[in-house]
Amino acid sequence: MKGYFRLLFVAVASMLFWNCSKDQVDDSGDLKYCELSVESIVADGALSEEQFEVKTSDETMWRIILDSHHTWLNFSQTEGKGSATVVCTFDENPDQEVRTATMLFEAFLYGEPYFSKEISIKQMTQAPYLTVDETLQEEGFKIAGEGITSQEIAVVSNVKWTVSAVVSAEDDAAVDWIHVDPASGSGKSSFSFSVDPNTTEADGRSAVIVIASEDGALSVTVPVTQEFYDVQEVDGIVFNIRGMSAYLPEGEGKILVTSVVGSVEKEYPVSVEVISGNTRITVNGGIESGKQIIDKFVDSSGQEYVMGVEVEILPDELLIEVLGWDTHFKTFAGLTAENPILIGTEADLRLLATAVNGGKTYSGKYFKLNNDIDISSAAWTPIGSGTLAEPKPFSGIFDGDNKTITGMHFTTTGGFKGLFGVVSGADTEHKAEIRNIIMKGKGDGSYDVEVNGVTKQSGCGAIAGVVINYAVVSGCDSYLHMKLAANSAGIIGAVDNNNQGAVTYPKIPNGMADVVVEDCHNYGNIDANPVTNFMFNVAGIVASNMGIVRRCSNHGNISSLAGAKPFWQMGGIVAANNGQVLECYNTGAMNGGTNIGGIVAFGSGISENLVKDCYNTGDILAATVSSGGILGTTGNTAQTRTTIQNCYSIGNKSTESGGLFGTLQKGAALIIRFCASSQAKMVGSGSNNFASDTEQLETGDRWKNFSAEDMKKKATFTTSVWASAAPGWDFDSVWAIDEGSSTPYLRNNEQVPHPGADL
Repeated sequence: MKGYFRLLFVAVASMLFWNCSKDQVDDSGDLKYCELSVESIVADGALSEEQFEVKTSDETMWRIILDSHHTWLNFSQTEGKGSATVVCTFDENPDQEVRTATMLFEAFLYGEPYFSKEISIKQMTQAPYLTVDETLQEEGFKIAGEGITSQEIAVVSNVKWTVSAVVSAEDDAAVDWIHVDPASGSGKSSFSFSVDPNTTEADGRSAVIVIASEDGALSVTVPVTQEFYDVQEVDGIVFNIRGMSAYLPEGEGKILVTSVVGSVEKEYPVSVEVISGNTRITVNGGIESGKQIIDKFVDSSGQEYVMGVEVEILPDELLIEVLGWDTHFKTFAGLTAENPILIGTEADLRLLATAVNGGKTYSGKYFKLNNDIDISSAAWTPIGSGTLAEPKPFSGIFDGDNKTITGMHFTTTGGFKGLFGVVSGADTEHKAEIRNIIMKGKGDGSYDVEVNGVTKQSGCGAIAGVVINYAVVSGCDSYLHMKLAANSAGIIGAVDNNNQGAVTYPKIPNGMADVVVEDCHNYGNIDANPVTNFMFNVAGIVASNMGIVRRCSNHGNISSLAGAKPFWQMGGIVAANNGQVLECYNTGAMNGGTNIGGIVAFGSGISENLVKDCYNTGDILAATVSSGGILGTTGNTAQTRTTIQNCYSIGNKSTESGGLFGTLQKGAALIIRFCASSQAKMVGSGSNNFASDTEQLETGDRWKNFSAEDMKKKATFTTSVWASAAPGWDFDSVWAIDEGSSTPYLRNNEQVPHPGADL
């Protein structure tokens, strides 16, 4: 019977990953961070094997120390360097008691400790058991008087169970103010409950949620207590509203108010005046205390003005400051993810561009598409603009809600263009986010985006031109047909840490940018436009990368337009990489130019150039020795650090290019591990330049050529056909394979149909 790990929930907290000081750097600029995919471990009583992930920087050493020797518990490794998958094996528990242990996880950078964390480990019995988090059993939930809409309780069990009762803690009588959904479950699962507002019991109230096995033999209880919601009538309330003076007319009128408790709308007469540039609404009479939503104002002529702002009225505070008014969108929305500023028309989207390009960053503000939008009526002006010297970035949170934006088109000579021009968060606590947008073009065969740039700053992408620090771009797809020049790509032109940019951008002095691009996919064909000699960097996802690109894919063909001027550095995923490319794949053909890579074109790697768990099925048709199925070429200086691990390519190639690599230049710190190809010529310029594998494993651990049949066997990637007996391919959480019919594919970035069927 297979065991499991379960995250335990304490009160209302629920964390999938625990983070440690990811924004800290040491004196050398190396990033200090750790991510551990469990906080507590609970295993079945049967013989079981599970795993958890350690995610950290390559320079970090870590170790696991158990509180004592436990013969029933074994780890695949108790120390390591960099990220790893740790397998934990539990022997059968023949006893009638739960077995426990404590694991201390410690992280070190260059010998200096910078993190420690205790993890509790528990193995249940093989007999029936039913439990919830011990803290919940002891302390329960303390709920505010206004109630809650949803709270989850995780049940750890190996039997069918039900919420058998919700009763008063005073007399065991059934209560009607707690609602459970669903009321039953099987084994390890969860249920949620909601709590009504308490406006009747001044001393507060308490209840007990009883969870029992189906046969009634086992049970646990979770206490719930709730405060009283004291509603009073308050006279003389004045709302002082900033920024709204040009919107509401002065004079008499009324406001319609909905109480957060009870959701009953009431009407109050008010007077409106402008004082010191602020709009003041004075309520003529009493108004109920507590959290209220001012839905709208109606003037004396009957004209309605939508407000939709939540306020909290307290008896001892008669002047209430109302913040958050947006003068462009005429709304108080946008302060929370639950109440975003809705973008439903082309006019709304263009209004956002006008506001941001006028200098409003919208840091911390939320936007959400609530309709598919066609913006083909005129050439697009990006949201966020400027240059490195005079930036005007978008710094808010924009959720496309998987809606489609159709018809974006523009022709430019450069200057950071895309749906968003410049994106940059304020700091680690206020990151910019762009997510869940689908971009589609005109569909008439012409270019949707045409870049004829001749400068380094001609960065363009369907989603963004440039993303600079403290930002996440996720879940975005592009189907645009594009002609691109320098530093331009299907999704984002450049991801930059602004080490040498304008002081008005946030900076990270050393190393990678704090930018993640994940779960993004390009389906549109791209033509690289060599308008001058030695144009650089065009790619399917990110042209110039200093951040983390993970779980992305490119399906469009990338071709250098015919002409005497060569286009340098075309990559299926990234062109110039000075960051990390993880769990990505490319199916698009790469044709023309020089320094071509199915995944990465050029590993500059001054800070870091890590390519791990990636594959290419696209044809590499560039007739140059500096082109390869995974990597085109590396830098040749001592500062260049490149690591390529667990990658493969099955795409066809030209005679000159390499099945895996183009040119591996001398002088760089280069590590290659467990890379495979079905193409016999593995390196375009020959392997004689490969002279700097810094960890000196046996040659057979670097790369190998396999037949088409062998590329469809799991054993090819996991057995001693390599020089090492334990290569690093992870077929438990990263890779999967259809034995005999597909080559490996990524579990978390699955290609459908699976690759290799026609190999």
